[in-house]
Amino acid sequence: RKKLLIFLITAAGALTAIVIGLFSQHQYEAEIVLYPADSSRPKSSLGTLGALVGISMDGEAGSDPTVLFKEVLRSRTFTEKLADKMFFSEEQEKEVTFRDLFDSDEEDSLKLELELSLWIADFFQIEKDKITGVTRIKVLAPEKKLAADIANEVVKELKIHFDNTTN
Repeated sequence: RKKLLIFLITAAGALTAIVIGLFSQHQYEAEIVLYPADSSRPKSSLGTLGALVGISMDGEAGSDPTVLFKEVLRSRTFTEKLADKMFFSEEQEKEVTFRDLFDSDEEDSLKLELELSLWIADFFQIEKDKITGVTRIKVLAPEKKLAADIANEVVKELKIHFDNTTN
């Protein structure tokens, strides 16, 4: 009797895991790593991004780059630029924009744009290592290549944004 109970509990757990696995949406992650701008350290092409965008990423003058990047990535100006960028979706087998992927019943165009901006901002997670000063921006998307393409576009747009604001 105990063996039957253990078997039924195990079978129910396995069945639950299979159902969840089949119906859950997969999330892929692409990561952007921004190293602190410091001329005394050796720089690689990735390590110079902080310097390229003109930001001292060491937290001096009370500026936390994590907060700055969060604000920029959530800004309407930045999300509107990303909203119309073309990305190839393997699932849909064609070029798509964030607007194509976004599904909303909202009729009011202003509210729709706000919802779209918030939805785009949810693709990003930002963390800063307090010891090394490295900032990581993670891009989450339902497809591997889509996550990588979005991450590459974010790097380009961040560079353009900070070039425009520092000049």
